[in-house]
Amino acid sequence: MRRYDSGDTATLRHEVRNGAGALTAATVELALTLPDGTTAPVTTTTPSTGIYVGTTAALDLYGLYAYVWTVSGAVTDVERGQLYVADDDDRLPPLASLDRLGRKLGYAPVDDEADRAADILDAASELIRDTAGKTWVVEDTGALEAIPRRVQAICVEVAYRAFGNPEALSQRSIGDSSKSYDRAKREGGEAVYLTKAEEAAIRKAAGDTGSSLTSVTLVSPYNGQYLDDDGELVWA
Repeated sequence: MRRYDSGDTATLRHEVRNGAGALTAATVELALTLPDGTTAPVTTTTPSTGIYVGTTAALDLYGLYAYVWTVSGAVTDVERGQLYVADDDDRLPPLASLDRLGRKLGYAPVDDEADRAADILDAASELIRDTAGKTWVVEDTGALEAIPRRVQAICVEVAYRAFGNPEALSQRSIGDSSKSYDRAKREGGEAVYLTKAEEAAIRKAAGDTGSSLTSVTLVSPYNGQYLDDDGELVWA
């Protein structure tokens, strides 16, 4: 779930693909529900086939906004999402603690490093909330709800990657000092990102299973692996 400040506008993007996975034209509508319960349509543009972009009016009300993409015609689909408008002092708490990230790093960051780690945890939490469509925060109090252990573990893993690789390098050669970026398919890729497996796990934890099948991780006591208290697979 994306966080905005009062007065910001939100630019929302949706892709329409046919059964073969190709971008295709369709009839697309975007509606935004404000925190007070009123609904406002959002005008969309089509910069290219199958790509639809809508920009909201100024978001002046604090709280949760919900939006719905409705696709009809050659392809039918409904996709929902949320965004959040907070005042300057209202920040959603991170989904994992700085202490837990420190345990993953092997030391507790201090001073400027602690500030950077906290900012990365916030960015990772925002990305996870955006993917899940869920804040895991009690709206009335702003307190965290019970967060699935898998979500906490992913938040730490995302922050750990970004903390140790702030340039978002996917490849680096020592000789001739060459670098490679491709996280966002452009130079200077995103340091904070989710893998496809992480996205699927987050949606499942948020209640969007997409399937009646359940995946179970089996751990053999003979291969030196076990599940720790956080449900993560580690070597003995």
